[in-house]
Amino acid sequence: MNYIHRKQTTKIIPWETIQSYSTGIHEQFPREIESKMVLFTRKRLLVQPTVMQSSKIGFYAYMSQNEDNPGKHHTIIFDVQKTAVGTGYNPFSGLFTAPQDGLYAFSTSITMLNHYASFDLVKNADVQGSFFIDASGENEWRSSSLTVVLALVQGDVVFVRTSSTYVPHGNIYSSKEGRSSFTGWLI
Repeated sequence: MNYIHRKQTTKIIPWETIQSYSTGIHEQFPREIESKMVLFTRKRLLVQPTVMQSSKIGFYAYMSQNEDNPGKHHTIIFDVQKTAVGTGYNPFSGLFTAPQDGLYAFSTSITMLNHYASFDLVKNADVQGSFFIDASGENEWRSSSLTVVLALVQGDVVFVRTSSTYVPHGNIYSSKEGRSSFTGWLI
């Protein structure tokens, strides 16, 4: 941040001195003024103006129903948006697009029944984190979650998908008993 220092000087001259000067009575005006004047000096710190952007951005969305056999490299769409502060999350595409630069937190949780799969949280085209669910036992429910903090610039896209290298086996579960969800917010 650049700082500009400015020295501001104010001179105060006694009224009697000004009167005597204006009537020509006082011959030593310059010397007397110099000896009687009071000098005030102030320093101010001027900071360049900054543009403040809205600091309230956040969303919470979940899947309204199960996703049957999604396949690998499949974007998960969390279609029910319960919280939408600011802009950014699209419940039709499952993508969050950063409306402004900043540090963001994201968390996702996926539930499976009797199946297993690997999932990625992606920023643009780069995997930022992965997690695996193994609910391969009989009548076995498992959930797994991932939380990341990412520095984003305006226009960056964040989303959850199945792994591009591992074929998922089974369905992603989401119902009133347990929701698969995705959330994010500006820190």
